Amino acid sequence: MLSFAAQLILSFGAKLMLSFGAKLMLSVGAKLMLSVGAQLMLSFEPVLAQLILSFSPVMAQLRLRLGLSLAQPMLSFGLVLAQLIFSFQ
Repeated sequence: MLSFAAQLILSFGAKLMLSFGAKLMLSVGAKLMLSVGAQLMLSFEPVLAQLILSFSPVMAQLRLRLGLSLAQPMLSFGLVLAQLIFSFQ
């Protein structure tokens, strides 16, 4: 059987080690993640920028085509809706 003092030392030591270890892991882990994350962002940023620039004209053309194809049904629906509203007055 362990003495009360030994149990107290073990308990306090374990809590201290857990607390200190957790703080150290959080601090070092956060710094490491920030550093690695920043390096990844810097290395991939030019690639992502190039992808965005290359897809911008494609997206603009797609939006233009979709906008034109949706404009006619929206106009027709608007006219039908207006006729319905005026017919109930």
